[in-house]
Amino acid sequence: MMMEIQIKKDGILIKSPYFDIKKTLTCGQIFRYRIFDESTFGCIAGDKSFLAIQEAGETFFPHISEKDFFSYWYNFFDLNLDLEKVESTFPKYKYLKKAIMVSRGIRILRQSLWESLISFIISSNNHIPRIQKCIEIICQNYGRKIRTSWGEEYAFPTPEELVLANKDFYREIAKVGYRDNYLYRAVHKILEKEIDLTAIENLPYKDAKKALKEIPGIGEKVANCILVFGCGHLEAFPVDTWIKKAIEELEKEKPFSIEEVGPYGGYIQQYLFYHTKNSKSYYINE
Repeated sequence: MMMEIQIKKDGILIKSPYFDIKKTLTCGQIFRYRIFDESTFGCIAGDKSFLAIQEAGETFFPHISEKDFFSYWYNFFDLNLDLEKVESTFPKYKYLKKAIMVSRGIRILRQSLWESLISFIISSNNHIPRIQKCIEIICQNYGRKIRTSWGEEYAFPTPEELVLANKDFYREIAKVGYRDNYLYRAVHKILEKEIDLTAIENLPYKDAKKALKEIPGIGEKVANCILVFGCGHLEAFPVDTWIKKAIEELEKEKPFSIEEVGPYGGYIQQYLFYHTKNSKSYYINE
């Protein structure tokens, strides 16, 4: 895989056709990102953050030390995964080939299971701007203040912090709607050890999905989102409106089976999602 990482005095530089920070942040897998201009992006993950400047196929991360990059961000971006080999395992469809060309550079992030679980419960039957707003209100009220390269922000609250939120907060202030009870119950069950996130992280894919679907507010699609983005189960293949439309396109060529997407179904899903969502012929007013 073509991946060049340079350690600079003032940060880290990545050069690779398989690393695009804008596509990675805007493909529906993470919600706490900032777009400052066409080439400058910020992101908060838990209590950590990064600033990224992307120009001419290069991405520069200022203010990140070599130690911090390799102890946390290298794994967060899953840079050890060879995406050229991943793409070679994909089934052969003309529509998917187009999606690969358009979406190449997306990397599935290795986010925390806790943050993914809460975020994707909020995401159910919701759209990205509203999801982001709900999450930010939760962070501002229960997360602690942190310093980032662009100013003051709030960390994603821990279970111990978020347990202080009641249902009225979720519904009236965070505006999560009917998901208020789901969030309240999930947080309390996690803190009371009725839900063991560490155990779920270590389960095989099917067992982990079964365990997640026992949590109120988590169905098939949300479980698969949590598994691929929060557990590293790259075989998971979440299906939403955009993916249904992508499957329609694939099946114009030949039958498509979700059960046969292989070990990197999550990447197929992300490529199809990004390509279909950004195709003018499939514009949906969210």
